[in-house]
Amino acid sequence: PMYALFDVLPDPAYNWWPHFVDEYLNGHIYGVGTDLFLSAIPEMYKYTIQSASDTLAEFSPLSKQVSAELYQITPDYPLISEDAQIELSITSQEIDPDYLTLLVYKIKDGTLTYIGEGNKVSVPNLRELTADDYEIIAVSVNSFNDEPFTTIEPLLVRARVITPPEYNWCRVDMGNLKVHIREVDGGSGGTDIWYDEWYSEWEGKGSWDGNTFTASWAGRYEVSWGTTSGHLEVVLDPETHDVLSFTGSRVIDSHYGYVAVDSISGGPVEFNEQTTIPNPFLDCKVEGSTVCSRMSYTYTRTYTEPAKVEEMDQYVCQVNTVLYVTFWYWDGE
Repeated sequence: PMYALFDVLPDPAYNWWPHFVDEYLNGHIYGVGTDLFLSAIPEMYKYTIQSASDTLAEFSPLSKQVSAELYQITPDYPLISEDAQIELSITSQEIDPDYLTLLVYKIKDGTLTYIGEGNKVSVPNLRELTADDYEIIAVSVNSFNDEPFTTIEPLLVRARVITPPEYNWCRVDMGNLKVHIREVDGGSGGTDIWYDEWYSEWEGKGSWDGNTFTASWAGRYEVSWGTTSGHLEVVLDPETHDVLSFTGSRVIDSHYGYVAVDSISGGPVEFNEQTTIPNPFLDCKVEGSTVCSRMSYTYTRTYTEPAKVEEMDQYVCQVNTVLYVTFWYWDGE
């Protein structure tokens, strides 16, 4: 049957198999009701969120080529955080991610509503889904096909409840970077300086969307810099507490007669330490030459009197170069 199928449908299975499974589950192929599929889900592929300790479920199916398996997740904890969401993911040590797809739905009264698909899918508003008596249906779709089509491989399907951390402030700062500043426009063309202890930071009060923290600020006076405006976004792994990625941008109206623009992006940055007393605090850190492989940095400053533009065109990480990403909780502004 598999040889016959791929003779008729020569396209890779990942182009059409997930769509077929979606149509099949919704009764558009043979008119099979969703309730029949749900009744066939084994207990080992069901997960109920009943308390604050229900944060992770892992399913390990043995998956045939060009196959699909259903999982049922029941949100049943009314006191769950208002911002809680569930992250569903599918991985395999043997199958390329391109051949794996999770189809995710919510269901109520036998009606499936599509939420999303991919190797990782987030389902928001768990408290609302609980109050409205919805269940979540996930389908692991394996599109891998290779003659003689008999391979069976283990998959890992994870359902992880994510609640926003308590932290409401974040700062990305790096120091002891060696940078070269040169004049690129106007002036006398004389600026050509190496600084050995360059330092910069991006800091703001913000909020969480799942495991992504964002902050922005405008017209904030800082003694060391002047008036600053900027934006910061940091993605934190809720399990390892490593920073997966970060971006920061800032405009500085300096005390010294220029306007500077600098930006930073990169990751990962490994977890360093965490405390809860007196306030929640989490710190991630990279040191030395490794810093330059974990970030990209730009800097430009513009003077009006005399009119000229200077930019950082080179930077070098030294033994004492550091990069920190720090989260904490504070009621102040």
